Amino acid sequence: MLQEHSQLLPVSHNKVKGFTMVETLFVVLIIGVIVGVFFYAVSAVQLSFTLSSARGNLQSEVRRTIGWIIKDARQAVSWV
Repeated sequence: MLQEHSQLLPVSHNKVKGFTMVETLFVVLIIGVIVGVFFYAVSAVQLSFTLSSARGNLQSEVRRTIGWIIKDARQAVSWV
């Protein structure tokens, strides 16, 4: 009787190991989110550096201009 059941219901002991399509899609989605956050962070750092550099250049130009104004004002004063 047992032999009849084994012929009716073949049992496969060869299980194929691997990932399902859903697992693969979740991994791709998670990697995509991580890469997106990374690029956003890099972009924010780059923007911050650019603004800081522009601010430094502007301060330097203002100091130089104030220096020229002070120099011209001192030369314009007559002490006679």
